[in-house]
Amino acid sequence: MSNETEGIQDRTGILERWSRVFDNSFASSIAKTLPKTSKQPTSDTLELEDVFEEVVDEVPIARGGCRHPTESAPHQPNRRWAHQARKKSLEQVSPKIPGRSQLTGGKPAKAMQEQTPKIMPSRMKTRMEKDTEITTRAPSVTSGRPPSGRVRARVSTPPKSAKQAKPASPVKPVIPGGTLINLETAQSLRTVLFGTCGTSFNSDWRKQHINFSMNSHYGLSFYKPGPAGVLACLQAFLIKNLLYFNATPAIAKSMLQPMSSDRQRALVAALSQMMWQAGERKHAVVTLPCGEFQWLSYEGYKLDHLTENLMLFTFSDFDELQRFIKRQVTFFESTSGDGCILLLYSIILSRTTKRVTEDLSEPNSILLDSNNGCSQAMMNLLLTGRATKNVFNGDVEYNKRGTILAYPQKGIKERSEIGFLTLWEHIDSKDVEVGSKLKTPKFPVWVVDSTGGRYGVVFCLNKDLVNDWRLERRFELYYYNGTTRHSGAVGDVITVDTRDIVDENEVTEDTHPVEHCLRTKWPGAVIEWSSRYETRGSVQK
Repeated sequence: MSNETEGIQDRTGILERWSRVFDNSFASSIAKTLPKTSKQPTSDTLELEDVFEEVVDEVPIARGGCRHPTESAPHQPNRRWAHQARKKSLEQVSPKIPGRSQLTGGKPAKAMQEQTPKIMPSRMKTRMEKDTEITTRAPSVTSGRPPSGRVRARVSTPPKSAKQAKPASPVKPVIPGGTLINLETAQSLRTVLFGTCGTSFNSDWRKQHINFSMNSHYGLSFYKPGPAGVLACLQAFLIKNLLYFNATPAIAKSMLQPMSSDRQRALVAALSQMMWQAGERKHAVVTLPCGEFQWLSYEGYKLDHLTENLMLFTFSDFDELQRFIKRQVTFFESTSGDGCILLLYSIILSRTTKRVTEDLSEPNSILLDSNNGCSQAMMNLLLTGRATKNVFNGDVEYNKRGTILAYPQKGIKERSEIGFLTLWEHIDSKDVEVGSKLKTPKFPVWVVDSTGGRYGVVFCLNKDLVNDWRLERRFELYYYNGTTRHSGAVGDVITVDTRDIVDENEVTEDTHPVEHCLRTKWPGAVIEWSSRYETRGSVQK
């Protein structure tokens, strides 16, 4: 019996010790987990510390043995009252976060401590201060979900070093200084080109941009019969700027394989010089498709979504013109653009449509031929800056019979920088005669019309060829016609020998048309093609 009593006492002592350990650990964990606050509790909303104080006061009583008997409640000093009071307090405050309902679950304090997140008082205080400060500064929001405090702080006080976001690129670039083309100017452009406002360029013109051939280091790509004349003239000016400035013949040959920067420089210079020459070297107009159509009415005018969107940029200084072309050259080179038409428009407006009409002299004359190709007037405009219809020197006011002409025939008035040779002079020398101002240009570069609409360029590396007749005894010319199939390599060389006279029996129908054109400049010359060209030239014949 005594042994049973001792066992009961031992178990009672163990339970009391476990109860004290549980009470101490439970209270310490709650104290660390739930910070105090100065807010007064109400019956509706109780703070965590309120629940903690009430539970801590009641748990020792329910467990028995932690509170001193003298501290028990005067009106209910028994465990039954403590249990009822604790149950009542738990009914008043329903747990809202996981773990609070475990206060009465009898689980070990260690498990409770693992599930309850630890919040450091100092860190919590800092977060509350920040939220209070941000809420005070932020404007009031009446609807919608308010942004976080961190975002508000960044918006209200952006750092000085923060970079502003770049706006989205517009569909069309805005270039200052230009004026939108008006209906009258657009109508005059159509009239001098087509003779009517109800017609526009065909697909060959609309698809022709300015680009270098993949198989040629210096040559542009032009193979479509319509715009070929424009690009052949541009090619001639490009070769002039590529070869003949501060270069000896040996250096000029190496420039047939230029670096991309030298090639681009020559292209910009060629574009600028053609426009500047058309404006009588006093002014120039550049047309770029960066405007927005704003006409209120356009009766009788056919929209082409290019002419009506042009912006016109006028320059009275050549250096400013060249710098502008250098910055905006991508408009002419873009594969989705109309670079060839833009160049033609710029040259016409630099000359002005009124002066172009005066150059044509005869009424109803236009710049395009019946096949939408380049007329002789357009070729002269591109080469000399004047849209005259004839290739002879000066003006003709009387016919061969001595009768005065109703409309004087205007020709070439001054020596051109780029020459011109045509097959029509070989075919009908009585009606077509190219004057010396085109046959003997300032630079040894000639645009050749060898097949009545198919244009090419011949040039010599020696700049003095057109200035010293002794150099014309025997010399070499390079030929380029814009297509990689027939020419464009450095090896396409034509040897011209004027010391001997060609046998007339050797001149047959199979003779290359370019040879006939060259003999209008050097009559009776012996012309030999390089072996490399003969291998590929048979296709042209």
